[in-house]
Amino acid sequence: MARQGYVNDAMFAQRFAEQRVSGQKKGSRLVRQELMQRGVDKREIDEAIKGIDEDAERSAALALALKRWPSVKGKSERERQMKLMNILLRRGFPGAAAREAVRKASEAAADAEEWDAPEEPYEEDGLD
Repeated sequence: MARQGYVNDAMFAQRFAEQRVSGQKKGSRLVRQELMQRGVDKREIDEAIKGIDEDAERSAALALALKRWPSVKGKSERERQMKLMNILLRRGFPGAAAREAVRKASEAAADAEEWDAPEEPYEEDGLD
């Protein structure tokens, strides 16, 4: 069956990894763990993980961070950032990708709040 392509761990691992990163917003570390649980050979796992596009993984981390930011509660901005960082790390994203995603999500939220803030009342300056 293997010769006929019915059982091809390398192809399975590669497709599985790509789908988990882009579709389910999971990082390479969690994908590695899931492949190990499915009994895929370590060499095949290593190749599949190498095949994950770093930009796609960073993009997935950012998409998840932007989605989760509004629901993350904290007493301070720093506490919210740490909670979001932990969420991303638990989803298997590398530390650098998680930090970058948290920073960008926090900045995007601050920009959105700035645009949503009520304008200050217009005061006559008496120059007319």
